[in-house]
Amino acid sequence: MPPGTHTDSMADNDSKFEHDGGSESPLKEAGADGQDPVPPPPANKPAKKTGLRRLMCCAPRKCVFWVFGLLLVLFLILFFSIPREPTVGVARINVIKDPVVTYNREDKDFGLDVRTNVTMRVKNNSFYPMTISSIKQKGYDSETFQYIGNGTVKSFTVGALTESYFNGTFTLSYHSSNQSSTVLNSLYSKCTPSALNDGHGGPKTGNIYLNIISEITMDSVKWLGMSPKSSSGVIIECPPE
Repeated sequence: MPPGTHTDSMADNDSKFEHDGGSESPLKEAGADGQDPVPPPPANKPAKKTGLRRLMCCAPRKCVFWVFGLLLVLFLILFFSIPREPTVGVARINVIKDPVVTYNREDKDFGLDVRTNVTMRVKNNSFYPMTISSIKQKGYDSETFQYIGNGTVKSFTVGALTESYFNGTFTLSYHSSNQSSTVLNSLYSKCTPSALNDGHGGPKTGNIYLNIISEITMDSVKWLGMSPKSSSGVIIECPPE
C-alpha cells in the first residue's frame, strides 16, 4: 500500500478516536455506572404558616374585621327581633249599670255588685306588631286589700311601637254573711241606694278606691316565660240615684 494512503487511513482512525474518546457518552452524562438521572435540587418552598395563620383561613386583620361585622349583624338582629314586655295600665273605668245591693237578713247574704266598663291602655315596646291573648284583672280594696272584683279584656293586636286603647268589663262584687264586715260597710257607705238606707240621711254615693292587678297573656311568646303584670289605682264613682 502506498505510504500516502496508509497515512490518510491512520489520520481517519485518529480522528475517529478523538471523536469517540474526546466527549462523554450520553450514559455518563445521565449518571455514573448507568444509574437513573440525578434530579435537580428542589426549588425553595415557601415557609409554612404558623400560629394564627395556620388556624385562620384569612389574614388576621381581615378575620377580625369579618368577625366584628358578623357580631354586629347578630346584635342588630337580636335587638330588633327579641320581644319586649308591653306597658299596660287602666286608663279609665265607668259604671255601666246601677249598683245591685244584696241585703238579705234571713239568708245572711249581704253584698254589693257593680258592673263597669274598663278601658285599658297598652303600649307595644317591640319593633313589630304583637297580639295580646287576654288581660285578666283582679281588684282589691285600697283600704283593706280585700279581693272584691275581677275582669277580662279579650284578644287584640297592638301595632309596632304604638299605644292603643281597648275596652273590657270589670265587675266589682263582694258578699259576706257578716253584716258588720268592714269591707261591706265601706262599700255600703258609698254605694247604698236610698231604698236600703239605714235611716241616717239620703242615698250614700261616693268613690270606691281600688287597686287593679292586670296579668297579660301572650301565647306567641309564652315559650319565653313572659307573663307581665301591672298595678293600677282606679276610682269607681258610684252614680247618684
